Amino acid sequence: MDSVPEYPYRIDQTLRLQLESSSLWYANVTIKRVWPITVAVVLLVTINDVSNAFTNFPEQAILKIYDRRYSHNYRDYQKAGNYTLVLERHYQSLVAKGWDAAFSTSNLDEGEDEGEDEDEDQDEADDEEEVDPLSEGAQAWADEAILQHAVLNDWSKEHTAYDRLRSIQGKEIPIMYAAMMIDAPGKPSDIVSLPCGALLLEYIDGQSLEDVARHLPPTEFHKIYQATLSILHKIARLGVINRDSVARDWLLREHADSKLQPVQIDFGHARIQENENMQEWLNMACGSNQEGRILFTIKKLPACRYLFPSHDFYRFYQVSLPQRRIK
Repeated sequence: MDSVPEYPYRIDQTLRLQLESSSLWYANVTIKRVWPITVAVVLLVTINDVSNAFTNFPEQAILKIYDRRYSHNYRDYQKAGNYTLVLERHYQSLVAKGWDAAFSTSNLDEGEDEGEDEDEDQDEADDEEEVDPLSEGAQAWADEAILQHAVLNDWSKEHTAYDRLRSIQGKEIPIMYAAMMIDAPGKPSDIVSLPCGALLLEYIDGQSLEDVARHLPPTEFHKIYQATLSILHKIARLGVINRDSVARDWLLREHADSKLQPVQIDFGHARIQENENMQEWLNMACGSNQEGRILFTIKKLPACRYLFPSHDFYRFYQVSLPQRRIK
């Protein structure tokens, strides 16, 4: 039977987090909110119990889990279909044979015959109903390997970006409390390992840049947008370019004086400076046009078509263009 596992990310569900490298660090968290899933599972959690290794831990945090089973954007892009336990067991057989590394790119031709042979072996171990041959054959199992590499790559980029930006955590970006590998919640006991990358982050209780664009006057929005540009440029100088910077990925932290501070929250598609010299890197940052991406995602909103008629919108963008040169 092509069984679908019970969805593990439910309100009031308790999860235990533990650093792989230390049994002394753990935290029990309870899910209080689940956001719509795109690439990663994003949860608002309360912290119930924390080991002595951590002090001054917040009552609430964001738990972000890169779980390929529910990474809808990647599954749609790969045309992988819905996750099932049959898929998982075939994928695990690839892992056991060490073939999963061959599928870390979209070139699947070389591994297809091997996957079909593994299908025959699996038929002997499982009953006939459960191992109902998949319409995509070995391609479907290989898709799981591709998805696993993709989500863990995004997790690695994001926590590397947070590490690189440690000096501005708690201000222009959230605090990263921990980055860890965890076993997927709800994993069946007969599956040896289903690793997921996870981040425990500061919870920013505020509206998104996309939300405020719906109701702020253009002059007020322009001030916030200019602050956003300054943060983008600071982040670039610290060695990170966010290649998918859109308005919904900026939250506004409200200070005691009611001033709104933009905070960038998503670095899953970040590029990290490695061997580039600073001038090369800043040229790349300017060429990535992160500023234009933010504005044009806002322009798609019906309310903002009224707020920014086409001629005013382009004039508004031109005012910001000189700011793109990072000095």
